[in-house]
Amino acid sequence: MAKYVLTKPHFIENRYIEAGTSYETDDPPSLGMEGVDDEGKRKCKDRDEKRAASIEQAVAGGKMSKIVAENLSPKPEPAPEPDEEEESPRAGRRPTRR
Repeated sequence: MAKYVLTKPHFIENRYIEAGTSYETDDPPSLGMEGVDDEGKRKCKDRDEKRAASIEQAVAGGKMSKIVAENLSPKPEPAPEPDEEEESPRAGRRPTRR
């Protein structure tokens, strides 16, 4: 199994998993995962190369503009630092209508 750290929150197997959490899986990594061990890093590199080739092919075929392709390129996101502030009791609740 490859080891990853989540750079974005994920909903995996009916569970919400916070960003910054370590995760192990045999499945291909999503864009919000970065490899920790050699296998994870290799799978992430393969994912990025396949995605870049797919975007390049779409631009060359006229199915996508170069500007759109540049905005689709993944930008590295570091894992967030843990929040040291206490959450308010209203955190995550919907706003009330008045």
